[in-house]
Amino acid sequence: MILRLFPKELNRLQYLLRIVVYLIVVFSIYFIVESAIDIEKIGFLILGLQVLKIVLFDLARIRHIGRSPWFVILFFIPYLGALFQLLLFVLPPDNPPTLRY
Repeated sequence: MILRLFPKELNRLQYLLRIVVYLIVVFSIYFIVESAIDIEKIGFLILGLQVLKIVLFDLARIRHIGRSPWFVILFFIPYLGALFQLLLFVLPPDNPPTLRY
């Protein structure tokens, strides 16, 4: 069950769907707790969710495109992390599946 939710590799569509769900969750949490708790605590909460996203989703996508898991470090560099995030949506896998008829 856990491997089905968090596989070792993610293709582009699986990655996109997980990122969309992640963004919905983050924005929902932000707008729900915005008036209830201090803005610094919200920042730490979102930072924790971001690190969790990097470990669970981005690392699996990086493996799928055939790159070293050390590329995760790029997410912690401002602006370069956002650019790398966009590249993960479009880069093809290392060994694309063959079509069988």
